[in-house]
Amino acid sequence: MKAIKISSVWICIMACAMCTAGSMFYILQRYIAVPYFVTAGTKVIFFGILPMAYFKWIEHRPLKEMLYLKSRKKQLIEAGLLGLGIMFIILMTYLVLQMYIDLDLIAEELMKASSINPATFPFIALYIIFGNSFLEEYFFRGFIFLNLCQKGNKKLAYIFSALLFAIYHVTIFKSWFSPVIIILALIGLFIGGLIFNAINIRQKSIINSWIIHIFADVAIILIGIKMFYL
Repeated sequence: MKAIKISSVWICIMACAMCTAGSMFYILQRYIAVPYFVTAGTKVIFFGILPMAYFKWIEHRPLKEMLYLKSRKKQLIEAGLLGLGIMFIILMTYLVLQMYIDLDLIAEELMKASSINPATFPFIALYIIFGNSFLEEYFFRGFIFLNLCQKGNKKLAYIFSALLFAIYHVTIFKSWFSPVIIILALIGLFIGGLIFNAINIRQKSIINSWIIHIFADVAIILIGIKMFYL
């Protein structure tokens, strides 16, 4: 069966719709309690299942091609070293800005809105490090960035995927921080998205940025350990 040609504009529209739907429960948590497994399940659908369905039934790609997981040993080692560096930067940034971050307030909000507490935190932490990081890389770097690049829109791919990546995260935690920190986070996430894109373009794979993302999330989880247990 011949694949249907979808324009880059429609890819961007679909990505915005999926991103909005995938984050809707995070937004609802400001008003009603939504268990974390519900928000995680929603994200699996809109960041994982629907993009794969698009590749399968619209573009008719084989599974190996739609997953974007090929890489080389040298690139994996480079990604691991860069991930360690980014983990260090995140932890150092937290140490510098910790006086402006109220971990008790964040913990209280997470417990009320998402049922995240010291008992459930270890299981959620594992999901965030390995599952959530993969979903975000697959969606932002696979479905959006590499997909747009393959359609010949590299500049749009870089800017749009990095910008949507930054905005998505800020909508999740904007109630936790001051406007200044939010702006710094937006800039940092946008730059981080551009770096992830540049790392992936050589191999046309998301596995390298996924490794780096894992290390970044480890840094966040270490801060979470301090928040819930120390």
